[in-house]
Amino acid sequence: MFNAATAIDRTKIGAALTGQTINALLLDDSKFDRLRIRRMSREAGIPIYMDEAVSLEALKLLLDEESFDVILLDYRLESGDGIEALEIVRAHPVNSQCPAIMVSGVADPDVAVRAMRLGCSDYLAKSDLDAEGLRDAVLRAIEKSALLRDTDRNRAEAARVLVRVMLQEVRNSLQPELAAMVRCIRGLGARADHPKFNLGAGLEDLDARARAMWAMLNQMVDAAPVQAEFRAAKRKTWTQ
Repeated sequence: MFNAATAIDRTKIGAALTGQTINALLLDDSKFDRLRIRRMSREAGIPIYMDEAVSLEALKLLLDEESFDVILLDYRLESGDGIEALEIVRAHPVNSQCPAIMVSGVADPDVAVRAMRLGCSDYLAKSDLDAEGLRDAVLRAIEKSALLRDTDRNRAEAARVLVRVMLQEVRNSLQPELAAMVRCIRGLGARADHPKFNLGAGLEDLDARARAMWAMLNQMVDAAPVQAEFRAAKRKTWTQ
């Protein structure tokens, strides 16, 4: 399978892809168009292994069988359309983030906008498509996917660092309070038989320390939206 993390220079494609194969999936119910696109992929100068699906059901089966580096989706299908196919890809547990390219016999700006909003990397008109255009679209899609994965990894690492920092703050803040409460409880037990022992004052001290700890916990809960913002940013990645 093609390693998307490898840097790609489109002017030196052969060198950049030496020993690697792009595992592609093509959804198109037209045999003529499938053969045409397969021929273009051979002429594109990049090593591509292309599986074919002729329907949405066949697409689902192939998505379940393996992971892909790039998926090409015909918009006009006998049953369903490319937008429905793209939604199936995005909902798939394994291939949900696979870069996708919409291919259509008719240039439709509205369809293009919908496809891009669902994270489609490109929208190509079949009438204008040639080997060079297919090659560039595939490489652009894979490069964009690699960049997005790097961004996700950076965000995930930032979240892990944030959690570690928060846990350290919790430990550093609560340890002194817990130690003081333990000392207070031990002191109450040691002075319980003393004639001048003031249980009320000791309980007030414990109550004050417990309230302080409760306030600290509330502050930690207030910090939780930072994690929610991180998750929301991750969900938006495919629409950028």
